[in-house]
Amino acid sequence: MCGIFAASLQQQVANQLLSGLESLEYRGYDSAGMAVLNAAGQLQLVRVAGKVANLRQRLAEQGVHGQLGIAHTRWATHGGATQANAHPHLYQGLAMVHNGIIEQQALLAQAPELAQQPWLSDTDSERLLRWLALGWRQASDKLLYLQQQLASVQGQYSLVLIDQQQPDCLWAARSGSPLVLGRSEQGAYLASDSQALQPWCHERALLDEGAVLQLQGQEWQLRDAQGQQQEPKWQGFSQQQQRVDRNGYAHYMHQEIHQQPEVLASSWQQLMTNGKPRLERLGSGAEQLLKQVKEVQILACGSSHHAALIAKYWYEAHLQLPVRVEIASEYRYRQSVCQADTLLMVISQSGETADTLAALRHARQQGYLASLGICNQAESSLAQEVDYLLLTQAGPEISVASTKALLCQLQALAWLQLAFAYVRQAPNWQHWADQLDALPESISHSLSHEQQIRQWALDLPLLPCCLVLGRGPSYPLAQEAALKLQEICYRPVLAFAGGELKHGPLALLEPGMVVIVLAGEPHLANKMAANIAEVQARGAEVWLLSEGQLPVIANRQLNLAEQDPWLAPLRLLPLVQLLAYHRALSQGELIDQPRNLAKSVTVE
Repeated sequence: MCGIFAASLQQQVANQLLSGLESLEYRGYDSAGMAVLNAAGQLQLVRVAGKVANLRQRLAEQGVHGQLGIAHTRWATHGGATQANAHPHLYQGLAMVHNGIIEQQALLAQAPELAQQPWLSDTDSERLLRWLALGWRQASDKLLYLQQQLASVQGQYSLVLIDQQQPDCLWAARSGSPLVLGRSEQGAYLASDSQALQPWCHERALLDEGAVLQLQGQEWQLRDAQGQQQEPKWQGFSQQQQRVDRNGYAHYMHQEIHQQPEVLASSWQQLMTNGKPRLERLGSGAEQLLKQVKEVQILACGSSHHAALIAKYWYEAHLQLPVRVEIASEYRYRQSVCQADTLLMVISQSGETADTLAALRHARQQGYLASLGICNQAESSLAQEVDYLLLTQAGPEISVASTKALLCQLQALAWLQLAFAYVRQAPNWQHWADQLDALPESISHSLSHEQQIRQWALDLPLLPCCLVLGRGPSYPLAQEAALKLQEICYRPVLAFAGGELKHGPLALLEPGMVVIVLAGEPHLANKMAANIAEVQARGAEVWLLSEGQLPVIANRQLNLAEQDPWLAPLRLLPLVQLLAYHRALSQGELIDQPRNLAKSVTVE
């Protein structure tokens, strides 16, 4: 959500700011802008509603010159997607870009004079800028002043400031929202994530929580949350952070679906050594931890939550290990009970999901045995804050709708089942290892059915609504299928457990409606066949995706070869991803950047 890109260079900055914003488009946004300080000490502000392409056109018409600038893509929270609400905001010679959410009423209560002024936008960010401006000019130590003012702020932020009276300086701060410093021979940069910096910088350093920074030319002062001087922790760029192209695919989502066998195979090689799980991937002391765990609590949102629900079936059936799964945004706002020796597991593709991080921070006070994070970003807030970490190896995922990152999360959760079994000397761990070793090939086989799924997508009627049914682990898979169709096709698609049909959803059925049935559990085949009969008796069509044969005749049917059923949801997952993709493609939707959504959900 939202993207920041700022630079202080020894050359013109506007084109690099534009390129930086383009590399952040995957995060999701609805307006864009930049402010550049020219040689005359004037702030040139250009903002647009809509895409970065609109900003590029406006800049070509206007002409912006200078070596110091800040730029931003905004995802609307306070106030609509308008030019006035776009960043940067200007006030009394200060320009600021901001990611996060500020509880603005708390600011206004502390400074009633702010409430008496006319506002130029509907945003919390403008209120924050004016709060920071109150004593800015009088402050001799700008970093100290910035830290003191921000100490009174309730909410999350990463921000970058320019002052037209100090034409060679940038100021920055972060709390709860990431910000990365980069450097090169041409100058210094700040961005929301490392991916935006990679084309321009040879090194980068993630700012710590609560840090403030003053950047003057290529010199910097960095202070930690306690106000102590700090040196940036410089790192190079890994292969995973390389900027990616679509390589002939029309959309990143399509490419990322087809990358799944490759990333699964690569990840598996790093998770295993000589046929045994590499427990050191979790961190020091992991073996003793896994032996001690008596219960697991998993917190996640969106697709990650669906992955957790599938894992719950695995762990309880295969390990007799009790698992509770909860939506992270709900967990922190209720009274919960933590049993002794319970492992807290938190899952987030970006590692910056605000609800998940807030739940993690709340859970620290509940007495869990330890926290274990699963995410795809080594530098993320989640990665820094958990006791143990399992990094997935999905590589950059650009499309907002998660595909390969989700499948890698499921692989990681399956590997954790294997690790639990291994340290507890359970007899089936080697069998599970063999099944996971063969998973990339199985996913390739699933993808080989793309043309059949494409035809399904072209023929799929989604109005007035569509239902997706599943039982057992295929029920959370049905929830994921519905979510994908909602995200990129913008249609009402509802997911239900098969046994729940008679408890209400049957009222929705009518002739011509399509009910997509996902079936990967042989022991539930007869039960699902009964649900299918209920659907067909009311004139609705059944489109069946399954492993093995069910004792039914569906209107359309695609059967994968029957294998060990516990990984069936993973083998069926690419089919529902392709169904959503090709349906959205047939509708002409903006697939990689669906409306109103963002890749990294950094606000609550």
